[in-house]
Amino acid sequence: MVRSNLIIGILLLACSVRGQEFLIDSTLKSEYPFVYWENNRLEFYGESRAFQKFFSRLDSLYTGKSAQKLNFLHIGGSHIQADIYSHRLRRYLQDMTPEMKGARGMIFPYTLAGTNNPWNYKIDSTGHWTGKRNSVLIDNATWGMEGITALTNDSIASVTISNRSHLDYRYDYDQIRVYHNTWDTMYRVEALDTTLVHQVVVNDSLNYTEFDLNERVESFGFRIVRLDSLRNHDFMLFGIDLRNDDPGIIYHSIGVNGASFNSYKRCELFEHQLSQFPPDLFIISVGTNDTYVPVFDTAEYERNYEDFIKMILRANPDAAIVLTVPNDSYYRRRYANSHTAKAARVIQRLAKKYDMATWNFYEIMGGFGSSQDWFMSNLMPRDRIHFTGKGYDIKGDLFLTAFYQAWDSIVGREDHFLYTKHIDPDNKIRYYSEMPDRSELLKKRKEARISGNNTLHVVRSGESLGLIANRYHVSVDQLMYWNGLGSTVIYPGQKLQLFVSDAVPIQQVKHEEKPKKETRTSISLMPAGNYYWYTVQDGDTLWDIAISKGTSVERIEALNPGMDPGKLKIGQKIRVKEKN
Repeated sequence: MVRSNLIIGILLLACSVRGQEFLIDSTLKSEYPFVYWENNRLEFYGESRAFQKFFSRLDSLYTGKSAQKLNFLHIGGSHIQADIYSHRLRRYLQDMTPEMKGARGMIFPYTLAGTNNPWNYKIDSTGHWTGKRNSVLIDNATWGMEGITALTNDSIASVTISNRSHLDYRYDYDQIRVYHNTWDTMYRVEALDTTLVHQVVVNDSLNYTEFDLNERVESFGFRIVRLDSLRNHDFMLFGIDLRNDDPGIIYHSIGVNGASFNSYKRCELFEHQLSQFPPDLFIISVGTNDTYVPVFDTAEYERNYEDFIKMILRANPDAAIVLTVPNDSYYRRRYANSHTAKAARVIQRLAKKYDMATWNFYEIMGGFGSSQDWFMSNLMPRDRIHFTGKGYDIKGDLFLTAFYQAWDSIVGREDHFLYTKHIDPDNKIRYYSEMPDRSELLKKRKEARISGNNTLHVVRSGESLGLIANRYHVSVDQLMYWNGLGSTVIYPGQKLQLFVSDAVPIQQVKHEEKPKKETRTSISLMPAGNYYWYTVQDGDTLWDIAISKGTSVERIEALNPGMDPGKLKIGQKIRVKEKN
């Protein structure tokens, strides 16, 4: 996504000084009435045998009846690469009892690849490194499960992993697996401090060099030594697994800025590595980037999603899988993205087919266009794709609440037990209390969104925000709220959305300057046929045309059979509407 590294970097800086305190209470619910708190749950569609087995094992670990390791894997795009709300979940779950805290698990040194690193661990390095991401089409590399590869061909380079000194939540380990291209014998991986090492094992079939240490450490460094100065191959680093023998939850996060299912399909070593981390619980949060397109191919998304589920089940046929619906977002910061609702329907179908669970965060947020509400409440930045630190905290707390409720229910406990014990021991929050009423404005906006009865206004030369507000019988504040405007400054060609079902323009008075004709947004009526036609201009996408003409991408496609939506040509004439 555009500017994703900068946005996430700012969020990481903000989150690095945040404590971990559960946020959801009655005050928060009153402050954010647009959130559908009562819809926050894991949805099950059948007998849920995988979850029955999973929660039984998790509960045995929690109650001390067994000492075992449970692999949690959480995959997504920039939300997960930043590891803000996923690390929040990791800490909540591992903090429940001393026996729940397992090893740190799989990480990636993102700074080597020139992108944002999670704030909860530190990477230092020497040498010259470059990065290749599976989400960048021009990048070509071998990728593992992490979906990103760091490369160097220096004679000597090094990497050191450590806990950040100011954090009280720390991990130690006595076994480190460095995943790399073991098939290329021109490099050797060795410890910076050899006195710590009991033995070194190079596993060519599983593609790692493993260091078994004499003691637990919180920091470890290794160097890459080039053995052949004549050849010019790259050393490729796929990820690092920080391990120990403790029982508990190991929460692996897998994220790449801009990643989609098509991105992860490019990772030829993904399944090979996944088999080494057979998931007990797999949380799929892929879809934001799949839907961030002018034309969304629902069938392709469903095929890719199903193939991914099948791969998880090959690694562990008993895996429990949570399919999370992507958050509501804006496309190019201008249009509420209608594709997310289509992705939600795909996710629900697949959850039913494979008897898994869904977490519909899109619905919880408030549905179509609700990211504007989150932005106006400082829970999302202006891109309305990512979240602020508090926004991610609320997202993590919502998921944990739903997870606790499902856990209690499936093992046969009162479904408020874990929430009361670990979040609200004094029962002050009253999670099941009556939810706050939605305001009339929010109800009206939702009705307009559901019906699609909204208005798009293209700003013309000489227009002010006040003039536009008067024309549509709305207030300037409403216009600013609906469009995320920080000031009343607008410019010709800017598109403004109005979510008022009865918004009808007032006829312009005679002395008002006649607007200049704009060929980009005009529909020319051809002399023959029963359709309004549009002539494609430079830079047009089918999404832009549909939005500006008050129709849908799907409707335009239906009126133009055989048209390739991804290859519009300047001057091409397409049907956009039927004549009345």
